[in-house]
Amino acid sequence: MDSQVINGEDLDLLIKDFETFLSEKTFKGGGDCDD
Repeated sequence: MDSQVINGEDLDLLIKDFETFLSEKTFKGGGDCDD
């Protein structure tokens, strides 16, 4: 991944998206993969 540079803003967005994803996952299944 040397050709791809991630700046601070992109990283913040990724982290926010990931936290949102984790929150939704937790709310929906309590951590279990029950779809």
